[in-house]
Amino acid sequence: MDGLAARGASVQSGLPFADADTNTVLLGERVASELGIGGAQAGHEITVGDARMRVAGILEDAPHQSALATSIVITPAAARQLGMLPTVRTVHIGVTQGTASRVARYLPMALAPADPQSVSLKLPADPRSLRASLMTDAEQTTLIITVVMVVVSIFTVVNTMQIAIAERRREIGISLALGMPAWHIAAQFLLEAMLLGFCGGFAGMAVGSLMAAALAMGMGWPFMLPWTVLLVPVAGAVVGAVGGVVPAVQATRVDSAELLRSA
Repeated sequence: MDGLAARGASVQSGLPFADADTNTVLLGERVASELGIGGAQAGHEITVGDARMRVAGILEDAPHQSALATSIVITPAAARQLGMLPTVRTVHIGVTQGTASRVARYLPMALAPADPQSVSLKLPADPRSLRASLMTDAEQTTLIITVVMVVVSIFTVVNTMQIAIAERRREIGISLALGMPAWHIAAQFLLEAMLLGFCGGFAGMAVGSLMAAALAMGMGWPFMLPWTVLLVPVAGAVVGAVGGVVPAVQATRVDSAELLRSA
């Protein structure tokens, strides 16, 4: 009964049993319902193995737990008598935060003084190491997503600028025919690509920040925005510049004479 209480379970109806009882059981709520045993009824017996046992009560599991609802609980004495006592037992022990390692040092001797080596321990993850592991995973995932988005953004800028050059070929040809330097044409389209990347980065930063703030307010979390977010528009301008190099060079290779003849 102490183990059930430590788990948070309780006897919904009936009476608890003693650890030395060999002929009583406790039924989970679902098992009792399937057998047609109600809380107000008494004197029911069930067969466990080859032994007839009296139903002492009905168990209600801990909140958010359901394993005991489908269980038939017998005492260690009854399990020993029926030959059901497992050779390996699992013991869940709750400790104060930060004391798990100290408790684990003495636990094998406390559980099995005759053979402490037979006790196998599994400690919960240290909060600091767990946080560091989660942060590392998050950073790696963010890096992968960032690389994919940068590559996609570069291709988008290249495609957009090539469309712009195709629509303005006549304008480019006239400018070159009037003596405008080729580097001036290239700089014009490169600046346009950088401006496109800057505006895209700024819009993404603004929308992302607003969504993060709304989510934080809805969940009751504190909203924190690192200063590095302000570098997103600058990064967008750099991505635009990288994506605009090829279209800018292509714009300088427009043959103005052939374009004017075809016009």
